[in-house]
Amino acid sequence: MTTLLVFPPATDPAHPPLGLPSLAAYAAANGERVRLLDLNLAAYYYFLSPGYLDDCAERLDGRIERLENLAAPTAADIAEYRRIVPDRLSAPYLRDRIADALASFRKPETYADSQTYYDAVTILRRSMSLVSASHYPLEWAPRSLLMKYLPTKSAEVLRATADREANPFIGFFESRLEGIAALDPDLVGISINYYSQLIPGMTLAALVKRLFPRLPVVVGGGLISFFCDDWNALRPFAGIVDVFAPFEGERPLLEIIRALGRGSDISEIEGTIRFVEGGELRFIPPGESLRSDELPAPDYGDLPLHEYLTPEPVLLMQTSRGCYWDRCAFCSHAHLYRGRFARKDGRTVAAEMTELHRRFGTRHFYFTDECIPPRTAIELAKSLSESRLGLNWFGEIRFERSLDEKTIAGLARGGAVMLMFGLESASPRVLDLMRKGTATETISAILRACRAEGILAFIMLFLGFPGETAEEAQRTIDFLLEHRPYIRHIAATRFVLERQSPVYARRDEFGVTPAPNAPDEDLKTFHDYSVRAGLNQEQAREMVCRLREHPELEELADQNVLSRTHFLFLPPKDTRRALPTAEARVWPEGADPYKIRPCRRPDLEALILPYDLHPASEPASDSLEEPKSFGRPVNYLFSPVLEKMLDVGEDGFDLLAPCDGSYSLGRMLDAIGENNRDTALRFYRDLAAAGILDWTEDP
Repeated sequence: MTTLLVFPPATDPAHPPLGLPSLAAYAAANGERVRLLDLNLAAYYYFLSPGYLDDCAERLDGRIERLENLAAPTAADIAEYRRIVPDRLSAPYLRDRIADALASFRKPETYADSQTYYDAVTILRRSMSLVSASHYPLEWAPRSLLMKYLPTKSAEVLRATADREANPFIGFFESRLEGIAALDPDLVGISINYYSQLIPGMTLAALVKRLFPRLPVVVGGGLISFFCDDWNALRPFAGIVDVFAPFEGERPLLEIIRALGRGSDISEIEGTIRFVEGGELRFIPPGESLRSDELPAPDYGDLPLHEYLTPEPVLLMQTSRGCYWDRCAFCSHAHLYRGRFARKDGRTVAAEMTELHRRFGTRHFYFTDECIPPRTAIELAKSLSESRLGLNWFGEIRFERSLDEKTIAGLARGGAVMLMFGLESASPRVLDLMRKGTATETISAILRACRAEGILAFIMLFLGFPGETAEEAQRTIDFLLEHRPYIRHIAATRFVLERQSPVYARRDEFGVTPAPNAPDEDLKTFHDYSVRAGLNQEQAREMVCRLREHPELEELADQNVLSRTHFLFLPPKDTRRALPTAEARVWPEGADPYKIRPCRRPDLEALILPYDLHPASEPASDSLEEPKSFGRPVNYLFSPVLEKMLDVGEDGFDLLAPCDGSYSLGRMLDAIGENNRDTALRFYRDLAAAGILDWTEDP
């Protein structure tokens, strides 16, 4: 009996998943062999390859030619053109650099200097943008995927599984089918944890079912559990999925494997959803949760650990399932474990880490607990300190009073390199509303103690909890500013009203009114909402933007880090070299213009495009009665290195032509004439400030 479990795109490429290795370990402990396949990681190498980027450029050439030859382009046509042209122009530059960029994430020296790291991230993100443009309006980015089809609508998910133009994962999965067939599986399981995996995961299920119709397909993962208030949302997938396994999957998967191995019926297995005659669903509730001593350490033996985008492998583990606090009004995490909590003692976890270190050589571990129990953390740190193996770990933990200076010092000695805290708010009233159970005085003391012991503090928060005022949200921002020296990173977002949260269950009490979801949004597990008092959704979003863009916080809230695991390897923020800006290049005031020799960038391209790419030119309606008034030719300068495109006006090319370092600025201005001298000088200064124009000075 061969069971193949697959992790589909699209999510973090820096570490392996936890769920599938946990399932594999439990199956192996009970005498069954399970094979694992991480197609999320494989997708990065497939799409971000020089050959595929060449294919993207070729596809874009066809789309651009079609758009440029339209007699009456619509607003949608213009929007597409504006989106895809810069990516197409960048294609040769990215194609020549993407292989080195991917490889650099696996080299320690990349992380020694923030500029080197950000250069690699920029190439990767721009290459993902190029792939996206070739399948417009796809938007693929690290840990996110947006398509023209919404994952909250089953009808659109199903349409996406057959749309080869909009869904690049069809071709990707087809390229993997030969390898899957070679394994000759008797069962294929697909893990879907996030909305970003739903369309790719169902695309894979549909493809497997079409080519191997007799092969059972089982789908599990965290996202599936959130449809429990109406399992009928899964009915549209009856043709491509045989069994859904929500909640904890170890026992249901084992029983399915054994039943299929015996040739027995699988319709009565606890913890599964089966389709019966007429497409109806039958849910058999799961039995008791597994005890912590029944859960072995995850088995990563099937996964290519040295191909993930980190300089050293980082393995995921859990010290507990569920949440020992389980009172936060906004949180739906405990729902994944049906409100049950089980923990391993820290000595057991340390022993498992030691065994994983022995097998795979890894020194770094990421605990994905909702929050690590302090008792476990203390036991774990003590055991690791005594082992002297030099193993490091990080994970989420609460701001508990028990984390005093002595305790945090012990955690640091025992391998804690980063602690992730859910701050949520710095307003005592809002913290009480949330049932958070934390106090700002304790939070402040813990952050200072972490800094003193060299532990990185990763802060998570959201603004706009029902009833929170703008003044209270600002208090949180002020708290972050006050504690800026003690914080490594801030992950800020706005409040989301999830159906499985206590706020939703007691929405009258919290003064929040969910907006009805559209009838076809059958897979949507959250709601837009209005509030009786405090910030509304848009105001909360604006406050989050204000936080992220604050000049003293924007570096801490930097969105350009590829993965949170990279903070283990990047230098501390107070040793990071400031990133250069275009404004840092200032024209030498007061210099003799006859000694300044302007020189354009060597990578610069001069382009004449039929459409203005500036958003201010967006037409008011979807049709253009006079397309020529909008489609006037525009002169652009484009730098693929800087990823900048500048409209230089009708005379820009002529003004730039002599800028090859042969002529002095004074001579160039003399040739232009007195009437246009000031305008030309501003033009050259603007190009210099944008990094497009350089210069030398004669002695």
